[in-house]
Amino acid sequence: MIAVGIALAAGCSPLDSKGLDSLSAEIVTSTPQSTEVQAPISHPIEFQTPTPTPAVADTPISHPSEVCTPTPKSEYCSSFQLVEIRKVLINGERVNLTICFSLPSSNPSWVLVRVPGDVSLSDGQHVIPLNSFSFVSFEDRSDPACKMRCDEFKSSLPEDFKIDEAILTVKRIAADFPAKIDWDAVLQELEKVAPDLVIEPDRDQPGPGFGVIEIPPGMTNHEAVYLVVGLIEPVVIGPWSIPIQVDSD
Repeated sequence: MIAVGIALAAGCSPLDSKGLDSLSAEIVTSTPQSTEVQAPISHPIEFQTPTPTPAVADTPISHPSEVCTPTPKSEYCSSFQLVEIRKVLINGERVNLTICFSLPSSNPSWVLVRVPGDVSLSDGQHVIPLNSFSFVSFEDRSDPACKMRCDEFKSSLPEDFKIDEAILTVKRIAADFPAKIDWDAVLQELEKVAPDLVIEPDRDQPGPGFGVIEIPPGMTNHEAVYLVVGLIEPVVIGPWSIPIQVDSD
């Protein structure tokens, strides 16, 4: 059985800058292999990993992804599916990046890092998770229904990290978890989309904790976790892969 528990800092609404500054998530598994999670509620999800389109453009660079919830298109910003690097500063062995993305809907509770590893920096030799971030601002676009959220990410780099060869990867954009989960609704949806996937919810904890009891043939442990948590809150699956361009101070 794979036990999955996710703990979020209290008061982590995007409208609460203090909460945003301290937002963190931790996945706990009963096996040495880390288990990643993504999210959404009462919507069937298809697992897709689009092939990243090589970026050949000036900053900001943006790439399309796919919305994995059947929410009516009218609810989405017409210029959605953009992830942009606004600024990259290097100070010794530390890097600061400002990353913006278009909110998938009018709900402001979307974040780039809901679980560790959602955003990372790689130079082909090292993969650096960017889990420490702070909210910068919301920005309006020309489309009244469209709004962007910007966050600053900070991380230390290995001494031999090749920043000029680095790629930023954003795996997903996810809505924040609800305070209370309707496990009965989640199990009903799970029965429809994956009847052979058996889980045991941990109803005693407030977050989306559950154990994976049985997995259908052809499904990996990660896919099982993605599917279950995907029934709790919306998610947009990437990945977006963006070459780093270092800005001058």
